[in-house]
Amino acid sequence: MRGAQVRASMDGVGYITSRLKMLGDLQKIKRMARPSVLKAARPMRKELRKKYKKIDRLQTENKIYVNVDISPRKAFKNSVGYRIGVTGGAKKGNKPALGGDTYYWRFLEFGTKKRNRIRARRYARTTFLSHVKSSEKIFADDFENRLKGVTKW
Repeated sequence: MRGAQVRASMDGVGYITSRLKMLGDLQKIKRMARPSVLKAARPMRKELRKKYKKIDRLQTENKIYVNVDISPRKAFKNSVGYRIGVTGGAKKGNKPALGGDTYYWRFLEFGTKKRNRIRARRYARTTFLSHVKSSEKIFADDFENRLKGVTKW
């Protein structure tokens, strides 16, 4: 089972899009956008860590909140992105990350269908949806500042 992906797109950033069209070089635009996207993803990661820290059991050595991280996403066509998720994969016994083997985070996030049914709690999705506007603003402000620093048009 693959993890659910939530994507966002921004509207109302006419200034930025007009500057990008003038710039024209796609690789240069991607290099300028990556740090801004990363900066916008950090508040979401921080909030997701808080949520998982509240539900993690103190008795166990495995900590989901320690494994919440940001990693680069494979780019599709003209996009730049980062993945905010839990390191360690979905299978028990994968090479554990710093927080231990936290394969069970998927049961909490997506729920189960067999035997002892666990309802889906959707911590990551609700965090994303509640922080998407503020992250868009952080990205737009940071990226606009980077575009202002470019002199060659």
